[in-house]
Amino acid sequence: IPEIVGRVGGARLSRLARLATGAGRPRPPAKCPACRTPVVTEGPFRRCPNQAGCPAQLVRALQHFGSRRAADVDGLGARTAQQLVDLGLVKTLPDLFALTVEDLRRVPGFGRVAAAKLVSAIDRARRIDLARLLVALGLPSVGAATARRLAGRFGTLAALRRASSADLAAVPGVGPAAADAIAPALRRAGRVLDALLRHGVTIAPASRAAGAGGVGRAATGPVVVFTGTLSAMTRAAAEERVERHGGRVGREVSRGTALLVAGAGPGSKLARARSLGVPVVTEREFLRRYPAPRAR
Repeated sequence: IPEIVGRVGGARLSRLARLATGAGRPRPPAKCPACRTPVVTEGPFRRCPNQAGCPAQLVRALQHFGSRRAADVDGLGARTAQQLVDLGLVKTLPDLFALTVEDLRRVPGFGRVAAAKLVSAIDRARRIDLARLLVALGLPSVGAATARRLAGRFGTLAALRRASSADLAAVPGVGPAAADAIAPALRRAGRVLDALLRHGVTIAPASRAAGAGGVGRAATGPVVVFTGTLSAMTRAAAEERVERHGGRVGREVSRGTALLVAGAGPGSKLARARSLGVPVVTEREFLRRYPAPRAR
C-alpha cells in the first residue's frame, strides 16, 4: 500500500518531471549489447534475433538446458555456462557434448575431479526423453506439462518435427496460438537437433503409458487444483503425477473441480473450494490417492 513519507523537491523533482513528460527517459539500445545485431520489435518487446550467434543467448540456453526440469546436467550453472562461452569452449549448444576433461581443465576453478564430474553429468544427459528435450530446447509456449502432452501424442521426435500447426493445435491443452508459436520454433531448432543427434544424443520415445495415461485421458479426467506450498515434491512433479493417473491440472477452482490439494499457506482457492463444496485434501492424502508409478 503506498505511503507518503515526504516531499520531493529540488533536482529530483525536476528529474521526475522530465521523466513524466518523456524527456530524459532511457532509450532501449538499437543493437544487442552482446553481439551488436540490430534488435527487432515484437509487440511490446524488443529482442535480439541472432539466436544462433549471440553469446548472451547461448549462455542462457546452456543454463536452461542443464536445469533440473530439462536435461538435468549437474554442475552446469550460470557461472559455468558463462565461462564455457567466454573461453570459446562452447560456441553452439551441441558443443556441450564434445567437451572433454582436458577442455574443462582450462576453466578457472575446475580441477581434474570437478572436470570429470561435469563430463560424466553431460554424458548422462546424452540419453534424454522427448518431453525433457522439448523443455530443454526452450521452445515458446512449451512448459513441462505441454511437453508431456506433445511427447505423449506424437511419441517420437521425428513425428513431432513432421507435425503441422494444425496437428499441434489438436493436442489437448495446446491450442492454436501456442501451436503457431511452437511449429516455427521447431523448424528453427532443426540444425540444433540434427547436431545433437550427431553428437550421440539419443532421444527416448514417449512410453505408451505416458501417451495413454498422462495425455490421452487427460482431456476427460478429473480436474485437480493445487494451492499453497508442497513439502514432499515440487508443484511440477505433483502435476505430472496427476496427469500420469489420467487427470487434469486446473488453475482455478470451479464447480467442475474434482479435488483441491492444500499445501502450507493456502490461498483464496481454499475458501472458494469450501464454498462450492469441492473436496479438499492434504498433501499426504494426495500422495495416497496418486501414488508414484512403479519402477519397471
